[in-house]
Amino acid sequence: MVDGLDVERSAMWAAFAGRDARFDGCFVAAVRTTRVFCRPSCPCRRPRPERVEYFPTPADAARAGYRACKRCQPELPGGPAEAERRFAERALDAMRLRLDEPLTLSGLARMLAASPSSLGRRFRAVDGRTPMRALADLRAERAEALLLDGRVTALEAGLCAGFGSPTAFARAFRRRTGQSPSAWRRAMLDRPGMVVTRRPAGARSALNGAGDGETARSRGRASTIHSRPWRPSGDATGT
Repeated sequence: MVDGLDVERSAMWAAFAGRDARFDGCFVAAVRTTRVFCRPSCPCRRPRPERVEYFPTPADAARAGYRACKRCQPELPGGPAEAERRFAERALDAMRLRLDEPLTLSGLARMLAASPSSLGRRFRAVDGRTPMRALADLRAERAEALLLDGRVTALEAGLCAGFGSPTAFARAFRRRTGQSPSAWRRAMLDRPGMVVTRRPAGARSALNGAGDGETARSRGRASTIHSRPWRPSGDATGT
């Protein structure tokens, strides 16, 4: 019997050697030669039994000088699945902070200290979308709020939301709502009890005379876009 554990050493070795997930959370196994501790179900190669010692909790193993396995991540209650969920959340948080920037998959991957292929694979496994599809959906969600504000045109709402072209905006918005931006706003106006701020006839756009940083950037983007022909946007613009 190991101190602090109600499981016999032989039973713990059998669980560890057999990668028995039923014992996850009951103890951790630490390998003396590598100074790494794992959960019983860890897929790593097994050492010889005499090189393993057992601890009730990850904290006990860490206090004894061991570090957590990077594969099974025994310090997290949910293990690798929880680590991947947190990784996807970090990616979404990074997107939300940079919706009005020309964010690319490579740029996002650098922020998360991952390769573009690893980011794409890990994010999709958790979220079900590619990172760039998720970015476009976040921008479309932001555009919805801007359209309901009523003081910007549909085009301006797309630019303020971070889209690089009307085509990218319309495609992402229709994918999210099933309607074009203008049709969606008209439908919202027709809903009972819906209050939408309307721009007075002849009033200047919210982008004209913009004062805050975000709107000023959007105004600059609008002037740049209107000065050149539109080009279809790829994934780099969040479509």
